Amino acid sequence: MSEAVFQTFLLLATFNIALISVTIANFAVSASYLGRETRLSRKRMERRKQDLLFKLEKMQKDVQIGDLKQEIRQAEKDISKLSKRMFLLSWVGAVILPTVFFVISFVSAMLGMNSESLTTNLQIHGFLDQQFIIFSSGTIALGFLVLLVVIKTIDSAARNIPVPRLDAMFNNRSNKIAIKPNQTSRIEVYISNNGEEIAEDVEAYLIVPSPLVIEPIGNQIVEKCGDTSPFPNCTIAYLRTQAFIYEDSTYSEFFAITAPHEKRLYEMPVWLYARRIGRTEQKLSIEVTD
Repeated sequence: MSEAVFQTFLLLATFNIALISVTIANFAVSASYLGRETRLSRKRMERRKQDLLFKLEKMQKDVQIGDLKQEIRQAEKDISKLSKRMFLLSWVGAVILPTVFFVISFVSAMLGMNSESLTTNLQIHGFLDQQFIIFSSGTIALGFLVLLVVIKTIDSAARNIPVPRLDAMFNNRSNKIAIKPNQTSRIEVYISNNGEEIAEDVEAYLIVPSPLVIEPIGNQIVEKCGDTSPFPNCTIAYLRTQAFIYEDSTYSEFFAITAPHEKRLYEMPVWLYARRIGRTEQKLSIEVTD
């Protein structure tokens, strides 16, 4: 065996040992992100399946075959993507898989260093050296590629900090309801957390334009806006502060709304506050119609 071939095998063996160490250290450092991101991936997958079932049921009623097929294809892609992400963030994907490639490459390099003991035929010996170098180089490249993908996934998990996402809606699960003119109706306003983290210290303000009249049902606070308010001639309804709203959870408040005689669409801004995300603004609509 020439010195150059021997040094090539030695270099490959050294690289494999170094990369195995990096793989284990990488997993040890990122273990906290892996657990969180795996939990979130499972939740996203379950939420995507439920969303698909809801849309399928709705589309079947409307007989939208084209949209139905497109939605199924998109859902399959989303679920497949989440499944791959979960695998890369698991112990098997993050450690075992790249380590297997590195170990195979290391063993190939060690066999190549000792290929003289396998045969005394110089031609066969040269052929074996070449094959061991190719095989060892190929497997270390595959392992390194997997390691890079895992590191990229971990980096994405570290940057993608889960936050709550607050939404406002009526009891019909939409942002619009219809009431009759000159009639007092009981409405229920929902505040839901559709994010991936608990919402803390949640406050919600419903800004009702004149001539709609809102009254509390319970111990809510309702007061007129001042002249210096961004919403003059409006009424603010304060929903009770919630210390926590868990993921995929809701809470609601009841109010009485009296509609005017004029038939038209009235928009009501909703200000939502929570720790970590600050203020978000949404709109609810009330259509006064027969």
